[in-house]
Amino acid sequence: QDADGSTLVDSEEFSSIYAGETSTNYYCFPETKCLYYLIKDGAGNGLTADGHYEVKYGKVGDLHVVAAGNEFDWIKAHFVGGPATCAKQ
Repeated sequence: QDADGSTLVDSEEFSSIYAGETSTNYYCFPETKCLYYLIKDGAGNGLTADGHYEVKYGKVGDLHVVAAGNEFDWIKAHFVGGPATCAKQ
C-alpha cells in the first residue's frame, strides 16, 4: 500500500506466479513514495523455519534488505522507502 492506503500490489492477483519453493518479484515505485509492506499468513503461524521473506529497496543494481523474517503470527508490516517521515505516518 502507499501512504494514501491504495493497494499497489496484491499477491492474491499473482497466485500462479508464487507457486513453488521460491518467488522473486520486482516492482518499481518513485523514491518519494511511502510504501507499506504487509505479509499475511492464513494459518496464523508465519513461515516455516526454512522459509523467510526479504524486501529489498533502493536503486536498480544497489538494493538493500529493508525488511526480512519468518516469525510472525497472522500478519507482519513494514514501512519501506520514501522519506524518513514515512515511518511516522
